[in-house]
Amino acid sequence: MIDKELQDFARDVSVGSGKVKGFPTKITSKFCLASHLVRIMWMTSAQHSVINYPVNHYGALTFNSPTKLYKDKMTTMGHYSFTNLPRNVTCMTQSALSMTLAAMHYDRLLDFVPKFPEEKGKSVLQKYHDYLDGEVTSKIIQRNKQRFKEGHLPYPYLLPAWIANSIHT
Repeated sequence: MIDKELQDFARDVSVGSGKVKGFPTKITSKFCLASHLVRIMWMTSAQHSVINYPVNHYGALTFNSPTKLYKDKMTTMGHYSFTNLPRNVTCMTQSALSMTLAAMHYDRLLDFVPKFPEEKGKSVLQKYHDYLDGEVTSKIIQRNKQRFKEGHLPYPYLLPAWIANSIHT
């Protein structure tokens, strides 16, 4: 493939430069381009969302992430008391930071489709948007209902509505 910007990008992020494991120094085919685009899109949208958004519901709860236990000078080895628990300020700061960061949800996957300027590209994006919001969403909702019936917690974070377009920084 002859595209100077694309090849420059590949060189910049490959193991030889940007140190992205498994990324080639040169894009040689449409298949190579597609497979690496899928990888990048997965990591910067869905994977990021499913790892980070549950933090607001699970990880931000102080009991789930109490930073560490402290060895207080007033206690002996093997004896635990309130003095071994994390300091109040540490817990409050950690909880506030975790909840604030995890609650940031600026956009959702493919929400930009109506504003896309090129009609041909817009129709392709709209097709996938509709597929994700229709068939994929329905399947995930049904699976989560079944999980709940079986006594397991549902996992809504793979619903397209939860997936951001990119990593928010």
